[in-house]
Amino acid sequence: MIKLLILIIAGILSFGICFIFFGLYIIIYSSSDYEGIVYALIILLIWLFFMKFFFNLLDTGKNYKKPLFICLLISLSFGGYTYFLEKDLHIKQVNTRINLDKFAPFIDFNNPNLMHINELDLKEKITLHNPNLASVKSDFKFENNPPLIDGATALYPIYAAFVESIYPSDLKYYPCHAEDSVAKCSTTNGAYENLINQKVDIIFVAGASNEQLNLAKDKNVTMEFLEIGKEAFVFFVNSKNSLDNLSVDEVVKIYSGKITNYKEVSGKNATILAFQRDKNSGSQTMLEKIMAGKKLMQAPATNVVGDMVGIVKSVGTYKNYKNALGFSFLYFTKEMVKSSDIKLLKINGVYPNSQSILNETYPFVGKFYAVTLKENKKESVKEFLEWLKSSEAKLIIQKTGYTPL
Repeated sequence: MIKLLILIIAGILSFGICFIFFGLYIIIYSSSDYEGIVYALIILLIWLFFMKFFFNLLDTGKNYKKPLFICLLISLSFGGYTYFLEKDLHIKQVNTRINLDKFAPFIDFNNPNLMHINELDLKEKITLHNPNLASVKSDFKFENNPPLIDGATALYPIYAAFVESIYPSDLKYYPCHAEDSVAKCSTTNGAYENLINQKVDIIFVAGASNEQLNLAKDKNVTMEFLEIGKEAFVFFVNSKNSLDNLSVDEVVKIYSGKITNYKEVSGKNATILAFQRDKNSGSQTMLEKIMAGKKLMQAPATNVVGDMVGIVKSVGTYKNYKNALGFSFLYFTKEMVKSSDIKLLKINGVYPNSQSILNETYPFVGKFYAVTLKENKKESVKEFLEWLKSSEAKLIIQKTGYTPL
């Protein structure tokens, strides 16, 4: 009776330990029902061998070594798998944000990693020029009440330089995510929402998604797009991946789910782990346009990354998955997020650079815009849009690293 009681207590405690160490992993990290079932069966197997070991030990004191060895072998193997493999999977899901402070207009941050600063210290750091920006001396200046602007993360260095060139220096620009910032950075989707809801006057973004166009229609406003530059939309793999080139057709087939292995595109035999961005982001909208009406495959939750920095880091730092495939815009990938762990791919044999963007021999060249509302009749908005056509504005775009129109 005492042995039975001990066996029951041991069974409950051991199963509890298995659930804590492995069951919690299943709940958090399994990306499909099938995967969760497999992990649950492994946990059950570990528990059964442990109970067999404990029963034999209590019953006869013999034949307990073999079940103990099997139990430990399965536990250590599965534990090693979850640590080395899923540790990197967790890195994939981290929504990494870039520090935009170093691009703040009129502020020279000596420490590029500085994330927080109080108002008193901020006043001491205000200068006439942030050396990280490609601002120019302009004859045109706003003296007061300039347009409120917003935009995509990848374009913040451009419109921050616009601000430093033609805006007053005594307005609030830092931090750029603050609600009362004159020049905020709410990412592509947030910027469109702010414009449509008439919280800002001008946004600097890639083209609108169908959802964003429909939102404007629902709000009874009309967006007007002024083309100001163009940029390459690039695909990249881990630097250790042997693949160097994809055709346009292969890109479409990969993201529609028709091509699933690198050997189908002259690579090694490995499953393609194709990442995507969240819906209505600038780069995800560009991918949807490349698909040209073809249905985009449903990406597993672990293969969707929240922002462009996240997607660059997901490919570059995923040590155990050298088969990841990501996408972004060229400037963001090469300048804002410098990473030697990723490799840009040629498309149709053409490498993305300033020359192939200019002559549009690179297949995926997208335009970016200054977007306003037709209903906005502010004179300052009209003046800003006119200045954007000037050689000064084009020089800023070029000096920043983009291609002006």
